[in-house]
Amino acid sequence: MKSSAFVHGEPSRTRVSGTRANWKPFTFNPLFILFLVALHVLHIVGIQLLINQRKSDEPQLQRVQRNGTETDYDSVFIFGDADVTTYLAWQYLPVGIIVLIAAIWELVDMDVRRLAPFVQLASNEGGNAYNALCLDYTSIFGLTTPFSALQRRHWNVALCSTMYILVSIVLPAISGSIFAVEFGAISFSQGRVAEPTFAIVTINKGLATVTQALHGVMAGSALLLSILLLLQHTGLYHDPKGLGGIVSLVSDADRSGCTTLELFRQIPPFAHSDVISSALGNISFRLEHFAAFYPDGSTYMTYQLSSKSMQGYIVSINPSQRSYYRNDRDSRGLWLTKRIAWLSEVFLWLGHAAITAALYYTARFVGVATSSSSVSRVAIGKVVLTACMTIGGMMWISIQREVQRFEPWRKLAGGRTSRLYTSMVRGDIVSRAYLGGALMSIVLGSLMALWASICVFMVQAATIFVPPLMEFAATPGSKNPETGEQTMGIFEVLSFQAMMAMVGVAVGVHLMIFFNLIFLSFNKRTVPFLPRAPTTIASQLLYVCHSDRLLSTFEGTSMLTGRELADRLRSVESFCLFGWFTSPRSQVQYVGVERCDHINQWSPFQY
Repeated sequence: MKSSAFVHGEPSRTRVSGTRANWKPFTFNPLFILFLVALHVLHIVGIQLLINQRKSDEPQLQRVQRNGTETDYDSVFIFGDADVTTYLAWQYLPVGIIVLIAAIWELVDMDVRRLAPFVQLASNEGGNAYNALCLDYTSIFGLTTPFSALQRRHWNVALCSTMYILVSIVLPAISGSIFAVEFGAISFSQGRVAEPTFAIVTINKGLATVTQALHGVMAGSALLLSILLLLQHTGLYHDPKGLGGIVSLVSDADRSGCTTLELFRQIPPFAHSDVISSALGNISFRLEHFAAFYPDGSTYMTYQLSSKSMQGYIVSINPSQRSYYRNDRDSRGLWLTKRIAWLSEVFLWLGHAAITAALYYTARFVGVATSSSSVSRVAIGKVVLTACMTIGGMMWISIQREVQRFEPWRKLAGGRTSRLYTSMVRGDIVSRAYLGGALMSIVLGSLMALWASICVFMVQAATIFVPPLMEFAATPGSKNPETGEQTMGIFEVLSFQAMMAMVGVAVGVHLMIFFNLIFLSFNKRTVPFLPRAPTTIASQLLYVCHSDRLLSTFEGTSMLTGRELADRLRSVESFCLFGWFTSPRSQVQYVGVERCDHINQWSPFQY
């Protein structure tokens, strides 16, 4: 059934938006960046206030050190050692706050990454396969992103991804070890009182200074980033999310004399990603304004992805590359490979086991008592363990992005029909990062996409709840250096119920991460179903370059705002599917995404 708003082959003569091609997401707004700057400045000020306050409270702390039964105190750094709530607050809040800030920073990092190819294409020099069309920053591992960006001179991506590494890996690892709890009755008055009475909070000034410096680096870098993003020209009229954002930039190519679609139609639609990159070679592409022609001879302005190749240019492809052959790695991406997914779990578990054993035996043979070295050993253990958790979390974020990226395509390939706007634009969950992706998964009712976000949440929770258990790891092996006797340390202070609750939460979160991996390994999300992962502009263009009906639906949409594009697509009653179709022009079958009016126009693609 044809849409009432469109006639096949005739673009709608909707008024073109008068906005400039410089759409930016809200995360690029200087006020949003300044909000993040304020959070980092507040951390610097807050840590300094705590250091100053503890210095002024030193007389009270010394009285507790001399007498574990001291009752007259008003310092925030002294609390009853049976006060589990205060103990947990000092243990969990520093890392928990940083993890939340890192989740907000991921919104900025994701937008900077995904828009980088379009920014390159809108620049005066344009882009090629290496730095734009075959570039995918969102799928590569976060720790390698700065290096890839520097190689391509994408300074904004290099800066923002480096900042994200600092806030998501380095800061949580250090922040969790600034504060430590020392139980007065055991450390200062052992053998003089029947029951422990008070605990004090110590501050590692070295780690506190490093943390303040890193927050300062983050604040200064954020100010620089806000200026760069303010001056950056995106070259977009609306958010290019989803397949629809790509289609709108080539939908008028045939009417405006652009050769982009001609180039891509020479490449087999099932071609390997390396074949696409090789075929496009050093051909330059650029986003430019063109005059497009209606069938009656009248013109309209459009904004299209143009190539700098001449008419009739023939791409270089070997005959062997025109045959389809399966490549699991290219089809499902790196992070949905079972071996890579299991590597993230092995990294977490083996890292924890090694650090815990090291703390236990260090305490056993070196001794843990009142010396500052004992605090340093536990602090180092917490830093290393938290770093393992955050790096593992970054691995799981990559897995989450791959799962959410493929979910709309699974629906298209599985014959599950949905409205055009949902399948082509709104269903792009991965572009919304971790927090936004979770909310949109709920709105769309996508359980697998929501599960992927929950997996990341579990790792983030483990980052908060697991490292404090390092004190438990050091305690069983500790000896009193004066008597040489084994001491139970923290076990003599915390109640059994409170201690088991802490251990239970940490172990429970870790087991949920493990079960999530088991679930991922044995469901169909690791099974390839596409010839090639749709992770780059070129890969997606190759899936739509033969789709005449879909291209005609998007004609005249390249210069619309996001709201205008949504209104246009919501009026279309057709749906889209991925599979085999027959070209009405050449009567040749091709694999890709096409607009369908009836399900019998489509044949499923069998991987």
